Formats: sequence, C-alpha cells, structure tokens
Amino acid sequence: MMAASSPAEPVTSKETRDLQLMWISLVQRPWSSLVVVPTEAPVAARAAAGALSEIGAFHDLGQIETMDAVGVSSGEGLRLARYLGERTAQGKRVVILVDPLTQSMAGFPLVTSAERALLVLRYGTSMASARATVELVGKEKLLGAVALKADG
Repeated sequence: MMAASSPAEPVTSKETRDLQLMWISLVQRPWSSLVVVPTEAPVAARAAAGALSEIGAFHDLGQIETMDAVGVSSGEGLRLARYLGERTAQGKRVVILVDPLTQSMAGFPLVTSAERALLVLRYGTSMASARATVELVGKEKLLGAVALKADG
C-alpha cells in the first residue's frame, strides 16, 4: 500500500522544538492533508514528517496517519492520491512525504491532492532548488518551511 520506510536520522532536540513551533503555526490554519516536500534528499524530511505526526498526537489533535510515498512510481503516486482522497473524506488527518519534486514527479499527484504543503530544506540547500520546489507546489498551498541540519 505505502512505500517501505528506511531508517531515518533522528531529529535533534532543537529541531524537535522548531518542529513543535512549526506545528503550532500549522494548526492555526485548517487542513486535513499536509504534504511534506523536501527540496533535496528525503531522509531529513522523513524524520520531520514522523515528528510532526508524533507532535500532533502529543497535542491531542487525534490520530494522524503518515503516508510515506518516497520512491513510488508514477502509477503508485496516482493510486496513493486517490487513497488520500478517501482517507480525508472519512475525516482522517494525513501527513504525506514525497520525493523532492526536482528529482521525481511521481509524488506530484499527492502534492496536488493535498490541501496544504510544508517545505523541508536542509541547511545549505540551493536557493534554485527551493524556488523550483515552491513553483511546483504553489505558493498558495504552502503553510511554511522548516530547515533541518544536513545529514551526516
């Protein structure tokens, strides 16, 4: 159903605090589906998506389903977009992780299906990559961005 997850780098205490602050700003605007879009490699974004789901549960906002669509094919991206629509129609809140759109467009149906988007950058991300991602996602869909340390 969903792509297999590979182990993610843990999010540091400072990054967790930053994600909690980001979560607070995210819940100030209503959404049922939030796509997490990295500008580069999805490892740090995977940790961020998981942390956001945990923070949401901690703040007693109900169960948040996490979909990992990293590495899916174009056909699987379309199928997952339909599944996302079914889940939100059932009143579920879903956080979806996709590949960087500058590297693979297979997750684009999920981006267009999601209500809102969160951009995940790594410190040192090229501005060209960030701008290209924002253009693909659409400024009106973006709720914000979070910068995480580079892997390593």
